[in-house]
Amino acid sequence: MVLVHRVGRLGDGAAAWPALVALRRRYPDARLVLLTSTGEDEAAGMAEWLERSAKNERLVDEVRRYRPSAVARDARAFLRELRALSIDRWQALPQAGTTPWTELRNLAFARAAGARQLSGFAVGGLRWLGPLGGSAWDRRLAPDLPEYRRLLALIGADDDGARLAIEPDARAVGALVLAPGAARSANRWPLERFRAVAARELECGGRVVVVGGAGERELAATLLTELGGGVAPARALDLAGRTDALGTLAVLAAARAVLTNDSGVAHLAGLVGAPTLVVSSARDVAGRWAARGAVVLRENPSCGPCWRDDCHLDHRCLNDITTERVLLALDAIAPLRRGSPPSTVDKRLSLGSPSRP
Repeated sequence: MVLVHRVGRLGDGAAAWPALVALRRRYPDARLVLLTSTGEDEAAGMAEWLERSAKNERLVDEVRRYRPSAVARDARAFLRELRALSIDRWQALPQAGTTPWTELRNLAFARAAGARQLSGFAVGGLRWLGPLGGSAWDRRLAPDLPEYRRLLALIGADDDGARLAIEPDARAVGALVLAPGAARSANRWPLERFRAVAARELECGGRVVVVGGAGERELAATLLTELGGGVAPARALDLAGRTDALGTLAVLAAARAVLTNDSGVAHLAGLVGAPTLVVSSARDVAGRWAARGAVVLRENPSCGPCWRDDCHLDHRCLNDITTERVLLALDAIAPLRRGSPPSTVDKRLSLGSPSRP
């Protein structure tokens, strides 16, 4: 039995998807269990589409979620549950930036759970850990995706064909999908510039769809309301907070292009192969959370990376990225055929996991 440990929300799950597909290919006959958590609020994560998408149900055999607080209250009970699985291999898929101390704690927990082999821990080379230490690989300040490719090489696999199979949402076929939200305000391009991009798309005969989480409904409503009256709902659709994880993926799979902040939506769009433009702040190291296949617009002022959740200056790293620059980049990655109806081409993608006997 192979247990895969990956925590985080939707974007974190999307970034790790190629590794999960590769592990299934590497161990086609093994029982594969995903151990995951999105924190205390139980937000949407990788488990959402694994549990609910019939097309991907054979990628993993079981999904186990946990809350960190529940484990802290009764770690022994949780360990008993894990020991009952008889884990042959514990495969860690840590996030970029995970501290060595966190990894050391997780590694010790994996050993206490009775795993016979451990892999994916950057601290695994320490001698005292013995033969169960696994492969060491240092990615504490490394970009997520290049390091996953390195991990895939370690297990003798690649990420070819690792896109997620999803039926495109007919409401969004050929539309420009906008994701103006982000967990941190320091990552949000000005809303009025998203609105200007939307207005230009509508003027040229296109359509726009806004996506986001439940906490971004007000943001989306403001964006569309301030476009002005007279816009048909079919041409400017608000789906923020109105779709689950699979629904958002279906919208992205149908898009002509996706414009997003540096957020989970960028990684979801990469998962379904949508042409994606990311407007990135200088809050973090350049490229550290790069989404697969995305074009990134970024400025690098002297104040960055700042690591702050809220900008304490003038948000210059994002304000310096103009609407005109974004429009030119969008036209380069996915030109809008002005005056023509939206494409109705079926954009369904092949599943990246192999068939199993």
